[in-house]
Amino acid sequence: MDTVGAGDAFGGAFLTWWIGNGLGRADLADAEAVRAATQAAVFAAVVTTTRRGAEPPWAYELAGHDGWRWLPPGDPPG
Repeated sequence: MDTVGAGDAFGGAFLTWWIGNGLGRADLADAEAVRAATQAAVFAAVVTTTRRGAEPPWAYELAGHDGWRWLPPGDPPG
């Protein structure tokens, strides 16, 4: 659809993945962890580009995908 919001989705997903995996500032020296967080964040940004406007994915949409397997499966809100 468009790229509106993809950068914000990437940044938010990176931080969510990082904190969700129990990592902190000191762990930024771990290249493998940074790579995994980046790949997970790219996936979230890609999902965002499939929609019109700035609409990042919900956690249930990421759960089960590479890098996001730690998220519990869930249902759409509502």
